[in-house]
Amino acid sequence: MRALCFAALLAWPAAGAAISLSAQDTVSGFEMDVGDVLKFRLRNGQVRNMELVRTEARVLLTNLKELKKAQPDGGTIYEMTAHVRLDGHPLRLTRYVSAQETFAEPWVLNGMRLWLDAVSDAFEFLADVHGGHAGCRLNKRARFAVNDARDRVAPVDLHPWIPVRERFLDIGNSYNGDDPHMGAYQGADCHVGLDINHPQGTPLFTPVPIDDHFLFNSLAKGDNNNRWRGFKTWPNGERWTLQAHHIAALLAAEHTPVPAGAHYASAAGVLPGNNEHSHFVFRTQRPGEPEVLLDPWILFWQIFEQEKERAGEIRAAMEPLAPARTGRAVRFSGAGSRLGRWGNRLDYYWTFGDGGFSRAARPVHVYARPGAYAVTLTVDDGADRASVTQVMTVDGEAVAKPALALRGAGEWSFLRRRPEARDIYGIAPQLTPHTVRFVARLGESLVRAREVAIENAGGGTLAPAVAQLRFETQGGWLEVAREGSGNAQKLALRATARGLPPGVYRAVVSVECPGALNSPQEFEVLLDVRQLRPPAEVVCDNADACFHATPYFWLGHKFRFWKEKGYNGTYLTNGARAAAGEVARFAPRLRAGRYEVAFAVETPFALDPQARFAVRVQHKHGVERLWMEPARSRLIGQFEFEEGEDGFVEVLAEGSRGQVLVDAVRFRPLPLETP
Repeated sequence: MRALCFAALLAWPAAGAAISLSAQDTVSGFEMDVGDVLKFRLRNGQVRNMELVRTEARVLLTNLKELKKAQPDGGTIYEMTAHVRLDGHPLRLTRYVSAQETFAEPWVLNGMRLWLDAVSDAFEFLADVHGGHAGCRLNKRARFAVNDARDRVAPVDLHPWIPVRERFLDIGNSYNGDDPHMGAYQGADCHVGLDINHPQGTPLFTPVPIDDHFLFNSLAKGDNNNRWRGFKTWPNGERWTLQAHHIAALLAAEHTPVPAGAHYASAAGVLPGNNEHSHFVFRTQRPGEPEVLLDPWILFWQIFEQEKERAGEIRAAMEPLAPARTGRAVRFSGAGSRLGRWGNRLDYYWTFGDGGFSRAARPVHVYARPGAYAVTLTVDDGADRASVTQVMTVDGEAVAKPALALRGAGEWSFLRRRPEARDIYGIAPQLTPHTVRFVARLGESLVRAREVAIENAGGGTLAPAVAQLRFETQGGWLEVAREGSGNAQKLALRATARGLPPGVYRAVVSVECPGALNSPQEFEVLLDVRQLRPPAEVVCDNADACFHATPYFWLGHKFRFWKEKGYNGTYLTNGARAAAGEVARFAPRLRAGRYEVAFAVETPFALDPQARFAVRVQHKHGVERLWMEPARSRLIGQFEFEEGEDGFVEVLAEGSRGQVLVDAVRFRPLPLETP
């Protein structure tokens, strides 16, 4: 499987064009060349500057025999990247195509909501001939959409274009899994717009009031399809062009205004191909300027957000962020967050991208070093979770004072997020951040100890830390002890289930280092006491709760005609990128015992027989790092594990060769060895 990169590694030009846009009540599409600078004026009058430094595109996974040559079973996942300077700070913005990550949340950068639509480098491996006509290509190097983070994409509620009960899009339902906007149809041809599979006769509704509309192709005129086009000119002068193809019947009279929410057509009745579907196209145009092609996902994202609000679903909201200075207090607000229908409380979990954490609704945090930071708020109402992330930049010199930060040794919930990473839309957070979780069986006297490192994110030396323990449920089950000194301190946590009935027990540990910035800080500890033993044999799949992966890196396809489906029909890949820090972990709940650990036989490692990668195994007697060549052997080894979820197998992208597939790991019990 190929992993090819096409990059425009151009020198920074002496001067580029200035693209001046102001926040308005509709999303603005625009294109940029390398060296151009977007100057975007927010509603509050502040101006954000984003310079385009370079662009690149890369094929991550394909079965094509020859690039740009479509084949009936063809499938291609690729990435497009725009390297920018956001208010002077370097940032890497990547869009994945034909994976579930295609339907990602937009970036929110210093209060500016941004969508990366396309970069011209993609046409080094994409043809622009789908449907017998061109249409994907850009006039410049990169194409974006932007608006103020406080605004919606339109000044009115968007009515659902089609009924989508789940309030998210599944990439497998985008024709053959290959036809989102800019997707590679049959692995090779760039796809203008978005395909969504649904039965013939599905109603189509006008998402906005339509000023004029008609069929620009029709069977009645001798065309091979019924293709609809509608126009809306907003009071600010912006004109939207909306299209829907494969119309079974047009129900609204042509060249007449149509109100929002009108049932104007029935869908998927003409030229459906392999799957009954509709094809959606979205363009914007400012007065006196060319039209800009944009991803219809922008509209569906807003529709889903509105539908979730109407349904009373849980929501995490964050007041838009602005550039900050080192050493100065930054105030954050979760105003607008809300309980879901079944929730009974709203807990806040803030991570600030530098190891800092807060459980307050309106926390204050100080950054000790300049840079770009991902700030994430996760809310939990006792029934559901939701999260939101924004990126903010911090300027100034590194501070000389110590700054408190925490890192859980091996604890996935302490993972620090890359500023570029986005969340897949519609997938709730698995874990609450900065939470140490113990799992024990009824009556277990001592659970394996855990550690939380006390780190210095600033200068100087940390004073001795003081830890205070507060039980939020029944007490006495947790002990906390500080070890080490200065900048090498840690907390040892030991839990016991002795005398506790089954249930989940909560405690909060507050850590204070006198004189340090961002002190004190808290983290949660959970003890999950279970009555039943784990099953004897366990398979941990990439779709299971026992699996965790670093966000916005590991990708999976749902190409309909690929025979390589993986265990339970899905698997993930690194796209042949040997990136540091990118990890996938299989951590099932196990009985105490000795196990043969191996990758599932269903994992299609034959896709790349030359693949080689490292795994890290944590077992009862320590941690081992092993190199795997799965085309030769799927066996990872034999290891002894304690009962619970402390043991794991991690797949590492760093240092790998070829396609690293992440699918499922089987833990098969073996007889204990006798001395």
